[in-house]
Amino acid sequence: MINSELVSYIRSQIEKGLPIDIIKSNLRLGGGWTESDLAEAFATLPPVAASHPVAAPIPVIAQTPVQVVPSQPVVVPAPFQSSPVVSSAAPIVHIPSVQVIPIVSVQPQFVPQTASPQGQATSVYSMPSGIDLSERHSRISKKTVAIVCVGLIVLILSGGGLLYAAMTGLFTGAPHTEENFMTSLFQRSGSITSSTYTAAISASTAPRDADAKPFEIEVTDQAERNKQYANDVQRSGDLSSLFYTLKYKTPVPASLTEALKDSNYSSGVSTKDPQTGREYQYVATQGGTNFALTITFETKEAIKAVTGGYGYVATTTIVRGQTVTYTKDSYPSYLSSTLPKPFLVELQDNAAYAPSEFKAIGSITAAADFNTSDFKFNVNAAGDFGDLSYKVNVDLLSKDKTYYLRINNIPSIFLGSLSIEKGEWIKLTSGTSTAFSGSSYDPVSILANQLPEVEGKYKEDKAKFIQLLSAAAKIADEQKLVMFKNAPIKETVDGRKLYRYDLTFKKQSIVAFYKALQTEVSKGDYGQSASFLNDPALLEYLQSPQFDQIFEYYNTNTTLTIWVDKDGYPAQIEYGMRIVPPDTADQLKTKQVNVSFKLIMTDINLPTPIVAPETSKDLSEIMKGSLGSALNKGKNASIMANLASIRTQAELYFDSHKNAYGAAVSKGSCSIKNTVFTDAAVALNIQSAIDSAKAGNVSEATAICYGNANAWALSVPLIPEDSVNSFWCVDSTGASKKTTTTLTGTSCGY
Repeated sequence: MINSELVSYIRSQIEKGLPIDIIKSNLRLGGGWTESDLAEAFATLPPVAASHPVAAPIPVIAQTPVQVVPSQPVVVPAPFQSSPVVSSAAPIVHIPSVQVIPIVSVQPQFVPQTASPQGQATSVYSMPSGIDLSERHSRISKKTVAIVCVGLIVLILSGGGLLYAAMTGLFTGAPHTEENFMTSLFQRSGSITSSTYTAAISASTAPRDADAKPFEIEVTDQAERNKQYANDVQRSGDLSSLFYTLKYKTPVPASLTEALKDSNYSSGVSTKDPQTGREYQYVATQGGTNFALTITFETKEAIKAVTGGYGYVATTTIVRGQTVTYTKDSYPSYLSSTLPKPFLVELQDNAAYAPSEFKAIGSITAAADFNTSDFKFNVNAAGDFGDLSYKVNVDLLSKDKTYYLRINNIPSIFLGSLSIEKGEWIKLTSGTSTAFSGSSYDPVSILANQLPEVEGKYKEDKAKFIQLLSAAAKIADEQKLVMFKNAPIKETVDGRKLYRYDLTFKKQSIVAFYKALQTEVSKGDYGQSASFLNDPALLEYLQSPQFDQIFEYYNTNTTLTIWVDKDGYPAQIEYGMRIVPPDTADQLKTKQVNVSFKLIMTDINLPTPIVAPETSKDLSEIMKGSLGSALNKGKNASIMANLASIRTQAELYFDSHKNAYGAAVSKGSCSIKNTVFTDAAVALNIQSAIDSAKAGNVSEATAICYGNANAWALSVPLIPEDSVNSFWCVDSTGASKKTTTTLTGTSCGY
């Protein structure tokens, strides 16, 4: 892509009369432009005849190159021309006109010399005969020296200006500016329709840097905050007990005191606020079928737990500032027993449990065509924790809505349970694993079931997530959130010509950015992707003195760099973080943990062919093979265990029913009322055994029961491990065994 800034610069230099070869030389040396860049730019310009004659350069009396010191850019003055020296006996002699050429270093240049009548070498600038030598020396040398000095100054300044421009990216054509960096970058990212990318993350211990220090936060009001949070923990405990007491009573009690009467949840529960001593607000609603229980918390952390908890819905759990009203459709939130620590503190505390030497890496390499559902992934991970090491490598591919899985490497302990050959493609056709979904021993089948659901959810949320990112990028630029640590530069990374941006964040803009984004989200529907913005605890934290300390530490220990190509597309992102464990971790006193994340994008908007494997095995085939055998053994074990436990439950039934197993059962039915088989515990075990048989595709997965007041027996078919049908039978004599004949009476001993 032709760079408009480069073309404009070349045109301006040609108009000044600068030779094309000099322009190219300056751009190659000072701006880092390649021959292909220059060829594209010059090809857009019409042939231009030089308007000024190219003059010989000024003699520079120097034995070594003059090194130019970087300086501020300056406007290059018009070409110099000397005043003429006039003589009545000789023609006018001119110092040649000088075109000032910006250069980085000046090599010694001398004009040719000719022999004088006395055999001495003289310059071509020597005066003709008839002019007094001393006068010539006085009148010409002073002018020449003055012009040379001025010329040198201009050369140095202009050369320094060019060097400065090269260093600051003025002539490098960097596609994004600091003022619109996020918006411009996101717009280019949004036009990507296909790409290949690799996301890699690593963590490892290393010798501690000289300036590395564990993070220590100074909190002046910690005692008060701990007290407030302890009150909130008490409120949360009261809420949980009161809520479940109210939820399952119809009509709901008229008061909290009445609710706790005869309640299994009343132990240690108070109906009064621990700080004010007043009763929690409570009222029965909707004619006694619902209720409103209102509690006011003291800390933002408690509110964060409410809004971020499982099942939170704003219409059924109403949050107004620090006050929360719960209804029958709410889900009580859970609070940890101690006040949560800041992220960096928590991170470093967790790092203290790491071994003194470890290294873990993980990466995902993928290619995707976003106009279709086709993609391919490779997941690779490896780790070395001293006594424990592992390697995992898995391929996942989607072609025409059919998934393919290949395990290339995995610890044998897991591969053995799957009974899958390494390097073998498995075809996960939609619906293949329906018959196996009831088994907890079938992770591949579960994956096959979940993939379409996960992909569908991604597509459903994608549009809203992109809208949120677009709004965030625009606001970030408006609030000047992202700053350049230095001017962008052009460099070669893995053979690619890229522009490098080293970034940092402006602390003073963070709160304004967060508030503006909250306001924007409140105006539209951004889905669950914007839920993290509904966090009053985070906003309070961003405005606290503690955050000032954390931000300074964060800035010192993290780096963020983004490279883009000449068209402005993101090509590579690197994020690094240094974690310094506290000195209380003896094994890491002299160590730090280096964490890095890298994202590399290539083949942007180029064809990304996704080809289905030439050979693959359908999951159903594998289920019927070695994997199916392993799974079926597990299901049969479940059948045996469920029936074996019935023997104990049947004896409990016998003791509680006047030493009888119930009414007579003579036709094999297990649903006759007032029998041991319809006891709740026994019936549950029978059904569980039947479900396991059904999961193994047993054609007639039913139980057979016989019994009377003094004896009973039942059997359930097992999943055949060969062509022979078999059953598992238990009876009142204590038998629990495998049989090959159908049960016909109250004993398995036939």
